[in-house]
Amino acid sequence: MLVATQSRKERAGAVAFRRVGHLAILILAFLLALISYLDYANFEKTYLDLIASRSRVMAEDLAQAVEYGLNLGLRLDQMTQLGKLVVETQAADPDILWVAVADSQDKPLFTAPPEATHSASVRVEALTKSHPESMPGESYFTRVRLTNSFGRDSGSVVIAWSRTAVNTKLARVAKEMWQQTLAVLGLFAALILLVSFVLARGFDRYEARLHRLLAQPALALENQDALESAVASIAGETDRLSQALDARLERPKPVPTGRLPSED
Repeated sequence: MLVATQSRKERAGAVAFRRVGHLAILILAFLLALISYLDYANFEKTYLDLIASRSRVMAEDLAQAVEYGLNLGLRLDQMTQLGKLVVETQAADPDILWVAVADSQDKPLFTAPPEATHSASVRVEALTKSHPESMPGESYFTRVRLTNSFGRDSGSVVIAWSRTAVNTKLARVAKEMWQQTLAVLGLFAALILLVSFVLARGFDRYEARLHRLLAQPALALENQDALESAVASIAGETDRLSQALDARLERPKPVPTGRLPSED
């Protein structure tokens, strides 16, 4: 029982430091997960804003070229080089699904690639509604209105970006972030466990030495008690022998019969 109790006491340090290590790992995991989530959310917002900004710039550049022809008195269907400009704009980024230039009735006149004409016609018409940003679909849209030198509405330029391609890139970045987070967590967890083990071993050795130091006075006290008990026992036996001897010496001597002591 004493050995088992001492063993449990010696393991108390290891258990305490192990619990502290596990708690530290949980706190570290929570903090790393929170930081990774905030970093990804910030990256996603920045990336989408970058796409929206780039799309806006490309649409405004194309609209400026179209408005230059409108100010010269040309109609949209008379601009022979406009189809080439639309194709070049669509080829500028692989994530662009299609680019369309529509007239004032929202009918696409130039579309790149040509097979996206029907999709562009449906989407351009939908973009004229009150809240186009809430429209579900597989694309992000940027729309810039065309005006001539008299300020009349002459049509619009629409660029559609692939939502699937954008989400695929975001998913790849999110996966890389979580892999890095797990790698950092594993490294720090191993370091925390190693430090906890070293501290626990040191604490156990210190506790064992402390137990040995505390046990030495107790052992000396037990030996002193045994010695005092033996001395008291010997002193008691000596007293009894002394009393018996005194009793024998004080006993009167017997007087011989037939003789009287002579008188002086």
